[in-house]
Amino acid sequence: MNEIILFGEEESPITSSCSSCSGCDDNGDHKCTVNIPQITCRELTKQLQDSVIKASLQHKVSVEFKDIYKEDLSEYQDVKTLINMSFSFPILTVNKKIKYMGPFDADTLLSDLKETLE
Repeated sequence: MNEIILFGEEESPITSSCSSCSGCDDNGDHKCTVNIPQITCRELTKQLQDSVIKASLQHKVSVEFKDIYKEDLSEYQDVKTLINMSFSFPILTVNKKIKYMGPFDADTLLSDLKETLE
């Protein structure tokens, strides 16, 4: 079974920020800003779990959430390093390997990961 874990702060909203791509127009409009509604890591985990079921992958994939302040992360040293470096949440691992950091759309992520998970 493949294991997807999202690490973050349970009730804090996930935020997106500028990636400094210089894609702003002359008026300073940020046309490149990620258009993801503000939700919590726990809510995003639920969306990803629902996407796994919708894709009929629940027998191949487990999805769980780990709160970085409430759970023992001793077996996830790479994740702890990123937390100490102030990377954006959530941090997502697949089979204990870091795959994504920061906001994402659950359906798009699952589509990107399908080859890895099958």
